[in-house]
Amino acid sequence: MDAAGDADVIVLDGHLTETSGIDLLLQLHRHGVNLPVVFLTGPANERLALDIGAIDSGEGLVKRLKRVVEAARPETALLPERGLVCGKLVLKPEVRRAYWKGVDLGLTLGDYKIVHLLVSKPGNFVTYRAIYDRLHHEGFIAGIGPNGYRANVRSAIKRIRNKFRECDPTFAEIENYNGFGYCWSKPA
Repeated sequence: MDAAGDADVIVLDGHLTETSGIDLLLQLHRHGVNLPVVFLTGPANERLALDIGAIDSGEGLVKRLKRVVEAARPETALLPERGLVCGKLVLKPEVRRAYWKGVDLGLTLGDYKIVHLLVSKPGNFVTYRAIYDRLHHEGFIAGIGPNGYRANVRSAIKRIRNKFRECDPTFAEIENYNGFGYCWSKPA
């Protein structure tokens, strides 16, 4: 409690030995400590910690750290002066533009979102559902039947491939795993 006055942020362990992290968070609020609190806990206490004032949780922190690790992989590098680079492709997130061998592909925003998703996981297949969720929102329903969205994803991938092939007829970086999804090839 005494050290809270000198802190910029408080990180609480949900499994403290003398008192529970939830109790300590409540005590901090009762004493008027209004610093941002990150609560390290598992899924069982995450919602409770967030409900009583934590601004983040261990689960949320883990998800963000995984994104940092993925972005730092050598196959895909975020270079501030150039953008997100993956082989011959450069993505500029700040303006949502994609360049293949230096040529602007003229992707739509939806096309860009799909390419960005695939490039962020080079060599790993991304499901049809994950691609469709990136275009709309998680669980969005479209088409006929529970897998109707697949036709929309296939059309989008075909359109994207054609834009790449207009620039480079040998383009083959987007691979298909029939019935599952698509993958951006790892750069050689």
